[in-house]
Amino acid sequence: MLIVAAYVVSLFLVWRKAKEQLWSERVVFDTSIVTFLGGVIGARLIYIGTHFEEFGLRPLSWIVFTLFPGFSLFGGLAAACVVFALLMGRQKEIPLWELFDRYVVAFLAGSLIVYTATIMPNYHPIGWYKTVVLASLIILYWRLKSRVSLSPGTSGLILLLLFSLSMFFIDFLTVFHVYYGRLGDEQWGSITLSIVLLFIWVRKKRIGISKFFSRLIIRKRKRS
Repeated sequence: MLIVAAYVVSLFLVWRKAKEQLWSERVVFDTSIVTFLGGVIGARLIYIGTHFEEFGLRPLSWIVFTLFPGFSLFGGLAAACVVFALLMGRQKEIPLWELFDRYVVAFLAGSLIVYTATIMPNYHPIGWYKTVVLASLIILYWRLKSRVSLSPGTSGLILLLLFSLSMFFIDFLTVFHVYYGRLGDEQWGSITLSIVLLFIWVRKKRIGISKFFSRLIIRKRKRS
């Protein structure tokens, strides 16, 4: 029920943006539904792949997630981004990066609903930490929107990057079932997503990697 509630809230946020910008509601709703389903399927498959010893070759355990729970957050994010890019790549009715920004905010709002339900007073308050991070990122988005003029897509990339890095450090307080090296599977997902986001941001700016880092160094020298 929480996932359904999170999806409804997320869809409402995207729909409201579509109404404001006079975008095609059909394209927005179709894209939202297929992207959501792709994300859920991807999250489930990645989780099964990284916890295969718990599922084995039993297809029923893959499907009945109420009895055999488990979803990979970053696996779902990766799958949703791939599906979104495939759906939006060939259409010109809606600006891709503006819709991407709103999808990121909708994702954060939906995640806030889900993580709020994970707050357990008798255990380490991981749910509290993640809820505070998500709420802070949503507030940051509205502050950036009202005070800073950013190119479409930039705010979405920044928010996802901050979310990924925050989850990486918070997950040090979590005990994982699967470790690769000294990091859990979700932490490796955080690292992978952060690298991909930085790569996309650099390509979006249409500058080389070396020029990107040289600009950062020049800015620091000017400030000092």
